[in-house]
Amino acid sequence: MTRAALEQQALDRLGSPDPGLPAPFVVVDGARGLGKSSLLERAAARLAARGVIPVLADIDRIGASPEELARHLMLCVDRAARLAGHDPFPAESGPGDLARSLGAQLASARPAAAALLEGALSYPRAAAEHLSRPLVLVLDELGEISCLSRHAGLRGLEGLVARALAGPAGTAVLASAAPASRAGSLLRRCEEEAAAAGRPFVILPLAPWSHDEMAEFLRDRGGYRPAGGVVASWLRATGGRPLYAEILARRCLGPGRTAGLTEALAAEMGAADGTLRRECRFDYHLLVERSRGKAVVRSILSLVAGARRVNLTAVARHTRTSLPTATDYLRWMMEVGLLQREGRTYRLADPLLGMWLRLNGPEASDPLEEAVRLLEDAPGASPDGPASSILLPPASPSPPARGRGGDFPMEID
Repeated sequence: MTRAALEQQALDRLGSPDPGLPAPFVVVDGARGLGKSSLLERAAARLAARGVIPVLADIDRIGASPEELARHLMLCVDRAARLAGHDPFPAESGPGDLARSLGAQLASARPAAAALLEGALSYPRAAAEHLSRPLVLVLDELGEISCLSRHAGLRGLEGLVARALAGPAGTAVLASAAPASRAGSLLRRCEEEAAAAGRPFVILPLAPWSHDEMAEFLRDRGGYRPAGGVVASWLRATGGRPLYAEILARRCLGPGRTAGLTEALAAEMGAADGTLRRECRFDYHLLVERSRGKAVVRSILSLVAGARRVNLTAVARHTRTSLPTATDYLRWMMEVGLLQREGRTYRLADPLLGMWLRLNGPEASDPLEEAVRLLEDAPGASPDGPASSILLPPASPSPPARGRGGDFPMEID
């Protein structure tokens, strides 16, 4: 499904929010770099054109603490109301009362985190009722709100958020979530609350760019009709991620650009200031941090990057663990979007991350050779499904028991 089609499907699911009907809850699921934020921004603009008030909030930016989220979510709602042509909320109104209560909490020496979040997440509904206009809460990176569970008083965070957003009193929601935020548990709670409240709930997977989408991008940026082989090379070089395609396009597409795709890829990944190199470094540290057993995860990543594909036996042998323990590690790595499973083998979900690992390993390789190898050997993006899913089955709750798992034959396919 193309992005245009998925965006339209999300808007169709939302419909025209009516206070008398159950409010829909729509989630766009996709890895970093696939264009979730851009899709939400376009959808918000189209909702505004329908007369709906879209409240766009990036949880990754405003959710550093309960205080920050409460303060800035209110500001997002106030700003959306002003852009829709409304005056500031009067002090004697539903939103005014909530703002006053939240302000008192924020001013206290020890604000109650749960009360702050409950009040902040109720504020959009109060605003919609006061304005008598449909409102959609557009939340980018919803799963990042789970990081607040580390704060005192928020051990039951997922239930609190699910009840506020997906319960009967919540407004319509259009959200994005990525495997990196391990949002599966939160979204399952939201789905349960939505079902209990009779609200529609749907998760729409955002896949990497298809062949046609990449061809359209190259026509727009390069001013020419690309051959099928060129499109396939770009899919291999980017994994079908619009973010990566845009970075490479700045180097080798458009007037005055003479570098080819191979040279552009080598320059971006080999230079210390290469944007792609920085993106891969960020993803590596983020996803390893969000996974479990960081030292073992790094070791497995090194193995997979060198071999391209490995099976369970190879991982167990490499980590000197039992097969069940190795399975746990692999499941956790899939949960955050580091790995994909294909049959009985595993590979990196992002081919560029493998190139980055080889370039920055103990035996650094040549960037140009790695670029050539990637373009020749790496699988292209699949138009049939997302790079990973936020609703993978939950991993085993018990920590892995380290130990020798016996002698396993090395089988790297």
